[in-house]
Order: sequence, then structure tokens, then C-alpha cells
Amino acid sequence: GFTSYYSCSTEKKGYSGTCVFVRDRTPKKKQKTLDNFFGGKKPKKQKTATSSATNSAFDEKLLVPTQVSYAIGFDQHDKEGRVVIVDFPTFSMCNVYVPNSGQGLARLNYRVKE
Repeated sequence: GFTSYYSCSTEKKGYSGTCVFVRDRTPKKKQKTLDNFFGGKKPKKQKTATSSATNSAFDEKLLVPTQVSYAIGFDQHDKEGRVVIVDFPTFSMCNVYVPNSGQGLARLNYRVKE
């Protein structure tokens, strides 16, 4: 499954928000073969040539969020719910919605200057 992080406007109904979906990292169960299920012998392991790249396991802990933030520190902007920042051990991901200027360019100054 996925974990979702939503940010929505707290001031104006109908404003667009942002969302980030992060795949859940759960321990995988070892699947049994049909032979094992019915009490048969365990299949023999076949020796195959593999490269060191396929033998090295990727650390999935690097893809588990360490912190989630919904603000950039400016109250005027934070109330609009336009940011979700997800911090991982080796990188940060920012999902930002930049609104258009509106009909008749009513919010152009807000968008450009602030």
C-alpha cells in the first residue's frame, strides 16, 4: 500500500492542495513453494552466474520518510495548503503547487512578488 500526506487550504474552500504518496516499506514474507506446501522435498538450489550488482541489496530504509512538513514558514502562504515536504535519509522531496494569477490577473502581484 501507500501512505498519503495531504495539505489543503485552511482559509479558502475550493483551493487546490498538494499530496504525496509514499510506498509502504514492510518486511516481505518468504513465499513457500507448492512442494513445501504439500510436504514435498525442498527444491535444489541452482548455481547461476550473477554479478555483484544483483547480489547487493538496496537498503529500503532509505525510502522511509523521516519527517513530513506542510509549511515553509510564511503564515500567509502556509494557510493556502500548497506545500508538502517529505524528508528521507538521503534526500528531500518538495511538492509545491504554484497558483495561476487568476481571472483578470487578480493575483499576479501576490504570485510574482511574494
